[in-house]
Formats: sequence, C-alpha cells, structure tokens
Amino acid sequence: MAQWVPRTRTDGSVVVQIRWRRDGRQYSETFTNVRLATEFRTAVEAAGNQWPEGWVRGEGWAIEPPPPPTPVRPTVAEVATGELGYFVQQERRVKRGKLEPYTLHRDRRCYVAHLEEFFGHLTFEDVDEQDVAAWIDEQLEAGAAPKTIRNRHGLLSSILSHGRRRLKLRPDNPCELSELPDLHTARPEARQIRFFQRREWTVFRSCLAPDVRLLVDVALATGLRWGELSALRVGDLTFSGHGADRQASLHIVRAWSRRSPEDGSVIKTAEQESATWVLGPPKSKRPRWVVVTGEVASRLESLVEARRSEDYVFVTSQGNPWRYPDFHTERWTPAKKQAAEAGLDKHVTPHMLRHTAVVWSLAAGVRTVLVAVAVARRPEPRARVAGFVRGLLAGLPRTTCWSIAEDAGEDDPRGMQRLLAGAVWDTDGVRDDLREYVVENLRPTQPGLGAVLVVDETGDVKKGTKTVGVQRQYSGTAGRVENCQVAVYLAYATTAGYTVIDHALYLPKAWTEDAERMKAAGVPGDVEFATKPALATAMITRVLERRCRGGLGHRRRGLRQRRRPAPSDRGPRPGVRPGRRQDPPHRHRDRHPARRRLRGPPRPALAPEQRRRRRPRPPDLRLGLDRDHRPRPGPHRRPDRPGRGPDRGPGRGRRT
Repeated sequence: MAQWVPRTRTDGSVVVQIRWRRDGRQYSETFTNVRLATEFRTAVEAAGNQWPEGWVRGEGWAIEPPPPPTPVRPTVAEVATGELGYFVQQERRVKRGKLEPYTLHRDRRCYVAHLEEFFGHLTFEDVDEQDVAAWIDEQLEAGAAPKTIRNRHGLLSSILSHGRRRLKLRPDNPCELSELPDLHTARPEARQIRFFQRREWTVFRSCLAPDVRLLVDVALATGLRWGELSALRVGDLTFSGHGADRQASLHIVRAWSRRSPEDGSVIKTAEQESATWVLGPPKSKRPRWVVVTGEVASRLESLVEARRSEDYVFVTSQGNPWRYPDFHTERWTPAKKQAAEAGLDKHVTPHMLRHTAVVWSLAAGVRTVLVAVAVARRPEPRARVAGFVRGLLAGLPRTTCWSIAEDAGEDDPRGMQRLLAGAVWDTDGVRDDLREYVVENLRPTQPGLGAVLVVDETGDVKKGTKTVGVQRQYSGTAGRVENCQVAVYLAYATTAGYTVIDHALYLPKAWTEDAERMKAAGVPGDVEFATKPALATAMITRVLERRCRGGLGHRRRGLRQRRRPAPSDRGPRPGVRPGRRQDPPHRHRDRHPARRRLRGPPRPALAPEQRRRRRPRPPDLRLGLDRDHRPRPGPHRRPDRPGRGPDRGPGRGRRT
C-alpha cells in the first residue's frame, strides 16, 4: 500500500511524497499538486505497488491515466444467495450443529416466496426504510397475519444484517426503523397461553379414541413435546416402586423432526425413518429424565410388557410410530368436533397438553425450576437471559439492547428486545427462585448468626416523560430533585455476602390517578398508589411469609423474626389510669405510622416492682485528667469557660 507523506522544503513550501515498497526496495515520487498525487497513489495501488503504466518518473503521465475501476454494487439477491451470502453462512451453522437443516430449508422457501420478488433486484446499498415499509403494506394487503409478517421481516433483517456486519456493504440496517403491525391489536388472544381446565379436559378426553388415551395421559403428566413422546422406546423406560408408589422413569434421548429436502444423509429404515421424518436429539440438545407416577405408570408398564427394548412405545394399529399429521387428522380432529357438540367451545390443539402440564404443576406447588427442567424449555431464552445479565455486568459504555446483543455475539438486537418487550415469563417466579438460591448459597459463615434485610431506595435519572413512574422527585443517586424513576430495593446480607433479592417501582400519584397514561405505558389497571414504606413492608412481609421454603426463619441459616404479642393481647399498661393514652406521644421514634408498622407493636410495659434496678453508672472520663488532676490554665485554656470549670461537676462534659 502506498503511503502519503507530507514534507516541508527549506523554502517553506509543502510537497507530498508517495512512498511504497516492493521486493524489499522503496520507491517514491514527489508532487506539488494534491489531485495529481491522489491519482498517482491510486494508480500505484491498482498496479500492485509498481510504477503505473504510462507514467514517466519525474515528469508525469505520458498518456492519459486509465479510468478508476467501477465499484461493484451487489443486489439483495447476491447478498442472500451469493458465494458469500447469508444462506451460505447458514449452511456452515447447520454443519456445526447450530441450526436445524429443516429450518434452513424453510427460510430459503420463505425468501423465494415472499422476499425475492420485491427486494431481489434492488441494489443492496439503496434499500431504505421506505422500501421495507412498502413491503409491509403489501403483506398486509395480501392478508398475511401480523405474526407471519414479523417472521418474514425477521428473515429480511437477518439478510440485511449479514451484508452490513459481515460484508461491510453499508453502515446501517433499514429494518431497525420498521413499524411492524401490532400483534395484540390484531389478535388479543395471541399472547395468551391456552390450557385445559380440569372439567374441559374430562370432556375432551372422553371424546378421544381409547387407543390414544394413554398417550395423551403421558403427555399431560410429563409435558413432553410430540417429537419426544412419539420417539420413546421401551428401553427408555425404567420402573420402580410398588402399588401406589409405582413410578416410571422416562429417559428422553431422541425426537422426531422433519427431514430437509437437501438432507443427503442415509435413511435408517430399521429405525422407521422416512424421506419426511428423521430421528435426532431433543430440541434442548440434552438428554433428561422425566418421572411418571400412580395409575399412569402402571398402565404404561402394562402396555410395554413383553415387548422388545427397541420397539416404540406408542404405535399405530400397523405397528408404526405415531406421526403428528396422522394423529391430528385421525384422532384429534374427530375428538374436537365431538367435544364441540358436547359444549366445549375452546380452540384446542395437541400442544395445549404441554401448557396444561406446566400450569397444573405450578398450581400444585411444584417449583418453577423443576417444572422448567422437566419440560426442557428451549435453551435459547435461558442463554439469552444469561447473555443479557452478563452484558449488564460487563461495564459497557452504554447498556442498550444493541450494545448488549453485540457483547453476547448476536447479529442484531431483536432477540434482546423481544426478551424485554414480548417474551412471556413469570417475574414473580424468577424473584422467588433468586431468593431461594441466595438464601441457600449465602449462609452465615459463623454459627449462631442470622441474616439481615436491608431496604433502600435508588433513583434513576431520565430525560423523557414516557418511562413508567418518572417525574420530578428527589433522587438519592443525584442528591437533588431530578426527573427520575425511584425504586425500593430489598437486599439480603449475611457474613458470607449480600445481594438484592427484591425490588418495587414507586409510582407517584400523578401516575396512578391517570388511567390513560398507565395504559399507554403498559401498567396493569389494578395497580394502586403505595408509599415507599408500604412497598418496603410488602417486600419484607413477602420474604417472611416464605421463610420456611428457603430456610428463612431458621436460627442458623436465615432470618430470625422477633415475635411480639398483638396489641389486643397486651392488656392495659400497669400504672396507667383508665382513659389515659398508653403510648406516650413523646417517644419520637414511634411517631411516624409507617415506622410503627415496620417496627411492629411496642413491647408490653412492666410493673415498677418487676423492673431491674438501674446499675450505678461508671464515672465518666473527661478529655485530659480528672477533676483532682486537671492541668493548669494556659493561654489556650480559660478556667471560667462554660463546660471547663469545676462548677459543671464531673460527668457533665464530653466523654471518651
């Protein structure tokens, strides 16, 4: 590469020297004209660091210089399907096990059917947000559902991000500015998780054919995906216990999935694979154990008795494993029609069995962590949550979805944005799991010591007015009144460490009294105004009510709650005449009602004869010597100064 070196001559004039090296030797040419120097430098680099053709050293061009090469401007189709395109990169991910082959086939089919005709001929650099908006309008006019448009838009954004980040063809991604159709407005039930009520399940189960009732009972008891359930073999089952304690342990090691048309692997007919279906690992990529107990375990044992270990557990009348399309057409759809005639007006799907297993387990008191392990939730959300937390703790200059996604190695921020804005997860369950984890791992290191709950409020300065709870109020972080949010935090501290286990956002009355503002910000309508001490009280009460689950309340492991008698059980205070108030108003620390709620009711007073006599107070020590040996007055000490002379008496000044 040629270097641009400015030089100053002895007469004060400035010249430009173009230097380059080739085969260990250095060459140079000096110019007084900047335009000519730029042309020469470009020609040297185009000639491979050689003297350009037609250039006379020290003189200039003998002939007109050749025109600069026209830069190649690829189209969207070349970025998507070219030699270095998006789908070539996705093929590498398939080989590394990062992507399912059928997913790649489905994305290619979506691009050809819905993106190539509109964007394929456009120059990649010229695509802007107006083109994307016009495509979205065209999709809406064609009758595509909002969820479908979002999926196709995600594929388009991935292709444009590939050209931006990997091929360096443009500095931005126009899909980031897209306004997608609202999923909640088009289908309010779209984000609702549908599940069976027990009465509904009783009606629907009675409408199913008898040969698949055990299959759906196992699906309801375990929450397995259809591909995992239909791929179970007899050798994957282990039975233990007797009678009512009989249980079956299911080892989930494989699952059915659709085979990609481009998949060139050998079809294993001995395992009953086909050109459409192929066996592979579970969706979570990890094997796991699931336990079934009671009557379902006994019926399952009777079903597989005297069968070979390599046989599939649930098979059709022809002995083939159940495929989802066959089950849905031949068993589920007829049962759904019959249940509708019996009064079940809910739209039911086989996947609702998985939702029902989760909801019923949580309602029975099973911990959220155990339910998540049993149903093997997809690892991507957990990995994204872990990446999001690491990004918050990484000390990034700005913690936005873009910066956190880049820190996590993702191509775009859509995953992080969906995690915060659209993902469905139980915030209270996460909080409870965090608290139990903290209590279990931050046990006091010294015997006999407990834990301490610390309450504090923290302000977060904001610029706008749309953030929930923002207004001009005092912020402890800023040390003054600012436009900010204020939240109350609850920390758990022991000798082993400390961390935050709960928090509550403070909503001023200006927010809780404005229903339209609350609705626009996504705040539930049942949220009422609560003071900060009330929020702290609710958090502390929540911890103390659940202290037995995580060890809270144990003398050695957690909090020790001091029990005091209720005000109605204390009775009148001895020595106080009837009709007089028993709580003297001069006790400053109990004046504030919120402080009294946090501290609890005062201790019952004792009769004068029950009180211990106050021990004599030890003599105080003054600064310096005592009364009999105090130093003589000097120029800096006045004997008649108040508090220094003998008239004050011992024990009346400052003490050490």
